Amino acid sequence: MRFKCLKATLISLLLVCSCIGNIANAGLIDSTPTKASYTTLNGLDWLDWSLTTNMTNSIALANYKGWRLATAEEASDLMHLAFGSLTYNSFNQVQLSGSSYFPNYDLLESLFGRTGENISREIYSTLAQVSGFGLIGATKVSRSSSFLNVYKGYNLAIVSGDTAFSDYGIALVREVPEPSTLAIFALGIIGLASRRYKEQS
Repeated sequence: MRFKCLKATLISLLLVCSCIGNIANAGLIDSTPTKASYTTLNGLDWLDWSLTTNMTNSIALANYKGWRLATAEEASDLMHLAFGSLTYNSFNQVQLSGSSYFPNYDLLESLFGRTGENISREIYSTLAQVSGFGLIGATKVSRSSSFLNVYKGYNLAIVSGDTAFSDYGIALVREVPEPSTLAIFALGIIGLASRRYKEQS
């Protein structure tokens, strides 16, 4: 009887290893972004915006299978997380004087990458298009008169279409992947086998 339990456990372990191997191989084949190239917030993976600069929405979606465009609500929630409650103008933009919000920008850039820069003028951007919503992100100007421009759906007509820009990425998200059903099943069998083994000991 112990041999049967041991055999079931070994088969289960092989199934788990097979699942993990298949997931790893799938990542190598379809060039799924590594953990370093996306950020998980509120149950969504957000792709690094710097990976999609110079891409249209349709090209970005074609290159990153399984990802979709962020909704206006998701984008708005993200900007609230990054900068808190700000009072935006009618263009969904706000300019913040001084450097007090620079740490917020630096965090945003560390999560989503730098999409544009003009080093000689000390201007740095982390910006992304959200289809039908506009531009989200921020631009930091760190010269003597430092300020930060924050955008939460900046409604310029030029960002509402399927257009590529060198300084903007595309805000792509995906639901956090669920574990493989087969892996869960295999882990359940391991648990049952070990429980039965303990009862017989």
